[in-house]
Amino acid sequence: MPQQAAAEQVKPRKLSQPCQRWQPSLQRSPTTFAEPFINWLDLQGLVLISDIDCPTHERGNVLDLSFASSPLALAGAKASIASHLDATSDHQPLITTVPWDQRYKETAQKLRFDTLDHTSFLSLLASNLAGTKSSAAAEEDLDALAEKLTSATQGAYRGSAKRTMTQGIGQPWWNEDCKKALHNYCLGLCSKTDFRRITRWS
Repeated sequence: MPQQAAAEQVKPRKLSQPCQRWQPSLQRSPTTFAEPFINWLDLQGLVLISDIDCPTHERGNVLDLSFASSPLALAGAKASIASHLDATSDHQPLITTVPWDQRYKETAQKLRFDTLDHTSFLSLLASNLAGTKSSAAAEEDLDALAEKLTSATQGAYRGSAKRTMTQGIGQPWWNEDCKKALHNYCLGLCSKTDFRRITRWS
């Protein structure tokens, strides 16, 4: 793997690690493995880029997570549920946008303060600041604390406010044949095998 690719990576993960960092509505205590996993993510510099507290299973309470390295996250890498991409599964598909090619730049999506979910914001902020020491003995400690506070506040704001809508460029491979196959599949006029074959090779 090239050095640049190693530093800029996306890691989708399927695991059982309930945690309030990505599921603020969680009513029970996180698993014992959640904290070591969070520490590992922080050590690797990986950032959650999928939607917070958004179930991806038809029965709810299941989150498929996607993480990216900090450079990619800052460049705009994101993952979201793509309900229009029927994966014929009990999980809703995630579509991940990775800005490898900067020729197509999306209009920046601004966070709308009027959509801020205050309960979610406070919960995320508390989760992001868990274990943070409130005292600083040296100037370096003060700088680190300020950076942590800023990052925690920004993360909580991003996770609890909606973004302005932009005009997407669409997916080049999702053509008319794919749309027709999806329509026919939903009507029961197309088998699962045919639907997968058409959308995979179009």
